[in-house]
Formats: sequence, C-alpha cells, structure tokens
Amino acid sequence: MVDEIFLRTYSQVRQAQTKAAFEVRFNAIQRGVTERINKEIDKVNSDNPTRELEALEKSRQELTVELELTRAYKFGLGPVDS
Repeated sequence: MVDEIFLRTYSQVRQAQTKAAFEVRFNAIQRGVTERINKEIDKVNSDNPTRELEALEKSRQELTVELELTRAYKFGLGPVDS
C-alpha cells in the first residue's frame, strides 16, 4: 500500500517536473526566435528606406538633367552645355 502511494506521488512529481522543464525550454526557444525576428525587422526598417531614397533622388537628378537636354534638342536649340 505504501509503495502504491509513493509510486503515485513520484509519478505526479515527475510529470510536474517534466511539464515545467518543457515550459522553460519552449519559452527560451520562443524568446530567441522573437529576438531574431525583431533584429531582422529593425535592420530592414533602418537601412532600406534610406538607401532607396538616396538612389531615387540621384536618379531623379539625372533624369532632370536629361529632360532639360531633351527639351532643348526637341525645340531645335541643339544640345546645351551643362
């Protein structure tokens, strides 16, 4: 009778311990994944728009110069020295 009580109690304690260990490991994995994703999001948000904006501004300036040259040529003024 005492053996049954001991075994039942031991089994319950072991199950509780296993559940707690699983929760701790799962929480660590989840926290790690979340941190990694947040770093990637921060990287994309901080770098990409600035570089893209700079490239678009440079392209706009080049197109503006080409547009002026094209308009001058179109109206028969010939190429304009810049």
